Amino acid sequence: MSQLLKTAGFILRAVPFQDDDLILTAFTAKLGKVALFARGARRAKSPFGPEIDLLSESEFIVFNAKNIRPLREATLRHYFPRLKANYDGLNAAMYGTRLLSQLVHEGQRDENNLRLFSRFLHALDQEDVPVALYELAYKLRLLDNFGVAPHLDGCVRCGKSGQQVWFSLGRGGLICPACHAPGDLALQAGLAQGLNALRTMAWDKLGRLHLSARDLAAGAELLEKFMVYHVRGNQAKKVVV
Repeated sequence: MSQLLKTAGFILRAVPFQDDDLILTAFTAKLGKVALFARGARRAKSPFGPEIDLLSESEFIVFNAKNIRPLREATLRHYFPRLKANYDGLNAAMYGTRLLSQLVHEGQRDENNLRLFSRFLHALDQEDVPVALYELAYKLRLLDNFGVAPHLDGCVRCGKSGQQVWFSLGRGGLICPACHAPGDLALQAGLAQGLNALRTMAWDKLGRLHLSARDLAAGAELLEKFMVYHVRGNQAKKVVV
């Protein structure tokens, strides 16, 4: 009989299998991203409940088999009720989940990103949460953990800072007036500073950062273009400077 293993983590995806079962994708502390087989999970009298819902944080007991591991027990740690009742927060969490699942390989253990994802969900579970702020911070830090975050601290070529800056998708960061070329995206230095603060400020202090809705929208648009350019499939494209 396979050895039992206990590990904590989050449910990222659930896919129906046959009549009553589910194939779960979980991001866990000991197994990394892993597929779990939850037998009978869709029955009226299922042995499992909210502990295997999407975005739930639970403790799992699994058979440590190869490939898909049968799930024996699950104990709920956090359900995040405010997050799941908040349309904007839920959308942000699901987007963050898809991005995380795209970047993390099967079986890859990643304590930094597990901790980051936990902080992201706990932040979104607060009352009156600035969803756009935390979503942008999460995406920047997730990319930073994989070594492909945009360069936001001075010109990516010469290191200089200024009031008017550009952003080069090809070079992956800020470009000063002296270094910029046709095709670079113009943006204000204040936005660049705000994005850099979102990337570097202590997570528990992010709520003190006040960025306008316009800046948050502009930052989200810029980061989306950056990710489209530099992230392909499950691998991050190298930034050429």
